[in-house]
Amino acid sequence: NLNEAVIIQDNCLFSHVTAQFNFTTYDVRRDQDTINTNNMRRDIMVPSFEDCEDEDSQWQPYWYARVLNIYHANIHFHGRPKAEKIELLWVRWFGKDPDSAGGPSILRLNRVGFVPASDAEAFGFLDPALVLRACHLIPAFNSGRTLNLLGPSFARDVGPQGDWEKYYVMR
Repeated sequence: NLNEAVIIQDNCLFSHVTAQFNFTTYDVRRDQDTINTNNMRRDIMVPSFEDCEDEDSQWQPYWYARVLNIYHANIHFHGRPKAEKIELLWVRWFGKDPDSAGGPSILRLNRVGFVPASDAEAFGFLDPALVLRACHLIPAFNSGRTLNLLGPSFARDVGPQGDWEKYYVMR
């Protein structure tokens, strides 16, 4: 039984405000990105793990997410004598905009938007080791804002107008 296999020590999650991600730059140097859940510098990119064999598909090499919170917990796994520290990110996923073609081949920025809250995969937990780096997402101002993707929530963009409907990806 999976519930018996994992025990969170003291039923306690520890919350953090910042996380740092090491990465290799395009000129093969080491660098580090820092995200902060108290400001808007909290968007990340991860490998998509999608199959790219179908030429007609809109394959994307990366998935994008907004980090809502950063946690760690001490976990006891069944059969192991000591607790292990597990780190995780709670994220709100972006999805590819199906109405907008983008990429280097057509000289346009990729466009993404939040996955609607009605989708079971709109939110999730992510291992920080999977994060490639932070990314910069620019609101597509011409698309406007919407209240339709998520009800009242701290996960929504700041302001009474709701989330930006679409974002351009600046890696």
